[in-house]
Amino acid sequence: MLSDNSTPLKALLSHLFKVGKKRDDCGQRELFDLLQTTIQQTLVAEADEYRIALKVITDIVSLSTTPDSLKVKLQKALDHLLSIPNVDSLDSGCLFLVDEENGKLNMVAHSNFSPEQINLCRNIDFGSCLCGLAMDMEHTYLFRPEIDENHINRLDDSKPHGHSIFKVKAMNSEKIIMVVNIIIRDRCKENPHSKLLVDSISMALSVLHTLHTNNERKQKRAIEDKLTGIPNRRLFIDRLEQVIYKSRRSKEAIAVMALGVDRFSRINDTMGRTGGDAVLKTLATRLAGVLRGGDTLAKADGDEFLLLCSIQNTSEIMHPLRRIQDAMAKPIQVDGRFLQVQLSIGISLFPDDGDQLLEKAMFALKSAKKKGGGEYQLFSKEAHLQNQNLLDLEHDLRNALNQGDLVAYYQPKIALSTMKIVGFEALVRWLDPADPGHMVAFPDQFIPLAEETGLILPLGQHILESACLDLKRWLDMGYENLHVAVNLSPRQFSDPKLVDVVVGSLQRTGLPPHCLELEITESQVMTDAQRAKEVLVSLKALGVKISLDDFGTGYSSLSHLQQFPFDRLKIDRSFITSLQSKPDKSNIVFAIINMARSLNLMVTAEGVETADQQCRLFEGGCDDVQGWLHGRAQPAEMIPRLLNKFNN
Repeated sequence: MLSDNSTPLKALLSHLFKVGKKRDDCGQRELFDLLQTTIQQTLVAEADEYRIALKVITDIVSLSTTPDSLKVKLQKALDHLLSIPNVDSLDSGCLFLVDEENGKLNMVAHSNFSPEQINLCRNIDFGSCLCGLAMDMEHTYLFRPEIDENHINRLDDSKPHGHSIFKVKAMNSEKIIMVVNIIIRDRCKENPHSKLLVDSISMALSVLHTLHTNNERKQKRAIEDKLTGIPNRRLFIDRLEQVIYKSRRSKEAIAVMALGVDRFSRINDTMGRTGGDAVLKTLATRLAGVLRGGDTLAKADGDEFLLLCSIQNTSEIMHPLRRIQDAMAKPIQVDGRFLQVQLSIGISLFPDDGDQLLEKAMFALKSAKKKGGGEYQLFSKEAHLQNQNLLDLEHDLRNALNQGDLVAYYQPKIALSTMKIVGFEALVRWLDPADPGHMVAFPDQFIPLAEETGLILPLGQHILESACLDLKRWLDMGYENLHVAVNLSPRQFSDPKLVDVVVGSLQRTGLPPHCLELEITESQVMTDAQRAKEVLVSLKALGVKISLDDFGTGYSSLSHLQQFPFDRLKIDRSFITSLQSKPDKSNIVFAIINMARSLNLMVTAEGVETADQQCRLFEGGCDDVQGWLHGRAQPAEMIPRLLNKFNN
């Protein structure tokens, strides 16, 4: 073992190892520059043999900064050992890595060995030969100055020699990871500094092995999916770049596939995270089975996989698709349950689709999922362009919302009994700030986008508060018996904060609750009837009115709607436009009005454009109408003039 004055050496190596483990870039040159500096500053006065030991350590450990393989590093380390002065070596030796699983020592480095020696010592069983016996010896170091009967791998023509053999343990462990055999001169005496050198060299080799293994493990983690063990997105992108480069020269085609598990969230909800992970692992195994030479399978985010295939031409894309379909035909068993899992697949092709193949395959995957599951979709330039336009529209919509370019316009509701305005429906308009009389986009273009992106929540709140504020101002001007209706989108209606949002708008604007009417559609009510009833009851408790919009376009019936606290029913415009041309539609309209009356509901007809339509609705008992017959939606500043025209 090291003498007492070697304690700084052990402490230095221990510190080096700890720092190396903690640093993300462990093994970098800076660590060993620090080591060299420390040696120069603190150990200049030490004995020559001690400085030799330190020199060996720094030379060996510094090898971990190189990009070489472990085998190359260990070969260089062995060369360093054999170059140490005052060691009676024959400039010959070897180094073994321990294979505990197979009970063997595998030679990975050697110096001045003949081909026969290399062949004899390539793999040595534990307990065989001096090196194999070293695994069973109690001490770390074995000095044998002459050949004995245990050296079964000697050659008849080899020079007289002995052996200096030592084991290398893993850092902070008793596990043996290496055996080193230095060939020494026959019958030479043991060097007084041998144990110091052995301890130093063993520790240096252990640090080298640990740092290399840590770096190798870190690099593997960087390119390997932790769950499935297959390449990750990072490695896939690197492979894709390489294959594209080769394909430009070979003129071969490439298919990039993005595969997503259909309804994977349902699997996770039913089977739990562990079950979902089991499905993904099975899929990785099955998909790996469809690979051909040169193909690459990788795991992307969530439930998505990536597949890179080289094909002769783009018309051959069906070949790998059929292999995938065959692999997915058999159900997946998880915890005794059989799941029939489907994949949606998005595909981009090279050279047809140019660059950004992965992004285009992912875009095609989204289109494939919209088909319902188990389908594939080739990348479409037209669909991609449309998506780009939607992205631009989303960006402009966000800016318009922040800059106040989205405003409320108001379409009047006319009471057929008095022909006076009794209320308004607030409709959103996106105005061009450079030309306020011009709209940037129509509501049917940006409202679905706002709903999809979540912008509908701040937009809806803005329109709600604007409508409350404008109506309160008109009431304060002396106009009486008016209400304003505001549409609630599906996302707004499902928002847990909806009631609080309505309360806040009423409180900030001072509008009496009974002057506010909230409109929802049949589909919103019937999607989750129990929750819808709870929300509507909470809103009614505030004093606001509830209107059922677009009645007749869904699948509900008036009998189903009796359980909900509606105040008004609005007949969809599709029925109104057919009043004159389709008698059967007229009968439906009148039937709706009569049933609504029996339930004490007010009835409003939307989309009234002609006097004849209005006349027939009046005869049928309809309460209110709205539509172009009485004007398009107007900005807030025009409403007083409109009220003066109708109500005075």
